[in-house]
Amino acid sequence: MNSSVEEAKTSFIKWWKIQSGTALLCTGFLVVEKPVPMGLIYELLVGALGVLTGMCGYKMLDCKKNELVVFYQLYALLCTSLCISLLYVVMMPAFKAFAHRAEHSMVADHYVMATFVSMMYGCISAKATTCANTYGEAAVPLKKKSE
Repeated sequence: MNSSVEEAKTSFIKWWKIQSGTALLCTGFLVVEKPVPMGLIYELLVGALGVLTGMCGYKMLDCKKNELVVFYQLYALLCTSLCISLLYVVMMPAFKAFAHRAEHSMVADHYVMATFVSMMYGCISAKATTCANTYGEAAVPLKKKSE
């Protein structure tokens, strides 16, 4: 492998570990502490997406080049799906609570905390997805570069 692929892989490994840990902490916090009631189906969905994302990233570390084309795109899709799921499951009730509050009333801190946790995961996930795409494109370019 050339140096740009090695650098991209090293960067991906770093951000994959951060993303996996953050997904575990964020989904664990939202399911255990329940700052916003989600319901069992949504708790399972968010938990499953977190686990699948971590597993897909792990598989990217030792797969063949022809598999890497699929796994780095799947990893990006799973990260994005978890972000969208958190947006729908956690932040929509929070936005609804803010929109329907009375004038000069206090909004409970649990909505603020749930929103912060979701946004924190989203930012880290975006960086991890970018690193996965950079690594995948460096190792197995989808388009040939014209010279």
